[in-house]
Amino acid sequence: MKGTSGADAGGSSFDVIDPGPELPRTGWTAKASDASQWDAPGNMLDGNSGTRYSSGTGQYDGLWIQVDMGQTQTFNKIVLDVGGSVSDYARSADVYVSTDGTDWTKVSSVADGQRVHLISFPTQTARYIKVVNTGNVARNWWSVAEFNLYN
Repeated sequence: MKGTSGADAGGSSFDVIDPGPELPRTGWTAKASDASQWDAPGNMLDGNSGTRYSSGTGQYDGLWIQVDMGQTQTFNKIVLDVGGSVSDYARSADVYVSTDGTDWTKVSSVADGQRVHLISFPTQTARYIKVVNTGNVARNWWSVAEFNLYN
């Protein structure tokens, strides 16, 4: 593998994972408990990794992002990609789903956040998905450049 300069990127091994079909995001909307005035939640659904949602505040336990898919869909993986905001990823989080936006079921917890994070869980059918930050990293905002679901 070569880096952007064309030089060898190193001898580290890695796995390439195919998450399966990506759900189309047409008509999806997003909201968040906190958002910077420049980086709206909808940016994580725009297909452009150069834009982002960002919290506008340091990460804290309870900070959340939520996506409404407009109708129930079936999925079993989520990918959160911070794009160019390489330090602004959730270090730990819980993932919830809901059919009505009121009653939530926790489907996964992660304690090893990464810049591009694939979170797998048992297959769900729901309209809403919420990711709740469970860590405290006051020096970093929470950013998501792209939010994708897979089945």
